Amino acid sequence: MNEESTVETGPFLSGVIEGFYGRPWTLEQRSVLFQRMASWRLNTYLYGPKDDLHHRASWRRLYSSEDLAVLRESVVQCQANGIRFVYAIGPGLDITYSSEEDLEALRQRLKQLREIGVADFALLFDDIPDSMLECDRAQFGSFAAAQARICNTLYADFVQEIPEAVFLVCPTPYCSRMDQEGLGGENYLDDLGASLHPSIYLFWTGPGIISREISEGHLAALKRRLKRAPLIWDNYHANDYDLRRLYTGPIDGRPAKATEHLTGIMINPNCEFEANFVPVYTLGRYVNLGDAYSANQAFAEGLTLWQSEFETVGEAWSRDELTLFASIYYLPFSMGDSASSMMEDIKVLIQREPTDWGDAEGRFHFWRARIQSISVKLTELKHRELFYTFNRQWWEIREEFELLARFIEHKKVNGGRTVLARSPEHLCGTYRGGTIHQLQSLLSMNEDGQFFESNHE
Repeated sequence: MNEESTVETGPFLSGVIEGFYGRPWTLEQRSVLFQRMASWRLNTYLYGPKDDLHHRASWRRLYSSEDLAVLRESVVQCQANGIRFVYAIGPGLDITYSSEEDLEALRQRLKQLREIGVADFALLFDDIPDSMLECDRAQFGSFAAAQARICNTLYADFVQEIPEAVFLVCPTPYCSRMDQEGLGGENYLDDLGASLHPSIYLFWTGPGIISREISEGHLAALKRRLKRAPLIWDNYHANDYDLRRLYTGPIDGRPAKATEHLTGIMINPNCEFEANFVPVYTLGRYVNLGDAYSANQAFAEGLTLWQSEFETVGEAWSRDELTLFASIYYLPFSMGDSASSMMEDIKVLIQREPTDWGDAEGRFHFWRARIQSISVKLTELKHRELFYTFNRQWWEIREEFELLARFIEHKKVNGGRTVLARSPEHLCGTYRGGTIHQLQSLLSMNEDGQFFESNHE
C-alpha cells in the first residue's frame, strides 16, 4: 500500500488541507510542510484557508499580480517536492447558480491559477446557507442539481483533458449529522452523487464534523449513496472551533486499510503550524502502513523526530517531559497515557479525604515538578515560533497546577475542608474572567453533551 494506489476516481490522495478559519500559514511554514510531506510519503496539499479573502468573501475578484506571485511560490515548492497542489475556492456564500456571470467569474479564477501551474482544483460548498434563490430554484429545482452543474462544467473546462489532474468537491452536508438534519434539502447526497461526473472526488468528515471514529460500515453505506468512495477531510486535529486547545496526538479511529475504503484522506489540522508535526507524521504512517499501523507506535516515533525541534539555550528536554507535554494536548476526545495518569492522581486528591490519598499526593508533587520544569524549558526554546505556539496554553496549565497545589495543601492542613481562602494570584475579575468566561459559565454540559442552567449567580 502506498500513495500510488488508485481507486475508481483516480490516485489515492493523502496529505494536508490548509482549510481552517484563522491566519493562513506563511510561505516559510508551507515550505517546511512540503519537505516533511515528501519525506513522509504524503502526496497532496490543498490551499483553501477560509480567511483568505480570495477564497470565500471575494471569490469573484482575481488575484493581483503581487498576490499571485506569492501563491505561485507555494505552487513551485509543491512541485519541487513532488506534492500535488490543489487550489480550492468557496463561492457558496453568495453565488447565483443560474448566473452565467458567476460561472464565468469562476472560470476566470481557475484560468488565472492555471497560468501559474495549478492543474488541480477544489470547489467547496461547506458552511453556507442552504436556502436557494428563486431564480436558481426555478432553473435547477434543488441545491444538488445546481451545484452539480457548476462542478461538472468546471471539471470539463479545466480538468477532464489532463489525465493526471483531479477535481475535488465538498458538499453542503459533509457529515452524517448534517445529512440527518436535512441540510441541503431532501436526498441531497444521493442526487449529488448521481449527478456529478464519476471522476470527481467528494469530501466527507465522517459521522460528525470532528469524528472520533470512521468505521468501514459507515463508509460502505456512504459509498452506495455517493456512487464513489469518499475523500476524508479529517478535522480530528482541527482547533479553529476552540482556540484554547491544541492537538498533538496521532491519527486514530480510521479504517485499517484506507485505500480499500477511501479515495484519500487529508487532515485539516491545528491553525498553529508548529503543533502539527506529530499529526502529519502519523498520517503518513497510517496511509503507508495499512493494517500494520499502530497509533501508539506512530505517536512514539513522531515524538522521537519532533524532539529535535525542542533544542534550548539551557537544559535539554527529556523524553518523558516531551511525552507528558504532547499527552496533555493529544486529541479532542482523549488525553495521552501520561496525562491520563496525572489527571487520575489529581482527581483522587480533590475528591477523596486526605486519609485516603495513598501515593497520589507524592505523585502529584512529581507531576507538579515536571510541569514547572517544562515551563522553564519552553521559554528557552531556540525555535521561537514553537514557543509562541504553546506558551499561552501552557501558562494556563502551570497556573492551574499552582492553584491545585494550594488547594490540596489547604485541604490536607485543614482536615479535608474544601473551601480555599482567597489566592493573591487568582483574583475575581482577573482569573477566569472576561465576557467569554461569563457566557460559558451560564450553561453547564453533562457527560451526555446536554446543556442545563448553571447553579450559581
